[in-house]
Formats: sequence, structure tokens, C-alpha cells
Amino acid sequence: MKLWNLIDKHHEDLGIALFILPSLLTAFATAGIVFGIGLLFR
Repeated sequence: MKLWNLIDKHHEDLGIALFILPSLLTAFATAGIVFGIGLLFR
């Protein structure tokens, strides 16, 4: 846990980026799937 805390303090921005990027990718993937289905059933 001590090592993780040390890494977390030094790479706080990296941790935030690693949290945000998957969320953005998931949002874009969901939007893409919905858009694709919308085109199929138009």
C-alpha cells in the first residue's frame, strides 16, 4: 500500500487520465453502436 500511495502522489494526473479515457472510449463506443443501429433500422 505504501508503494501505491507513493505512485499515486507522483502520478495523480496520470491516474485521472487513466480514469477519464476509458469513460470517453465507452461513451464513444456506445454512441457508435446506437448510431449504427439507427442507420440499420432507418
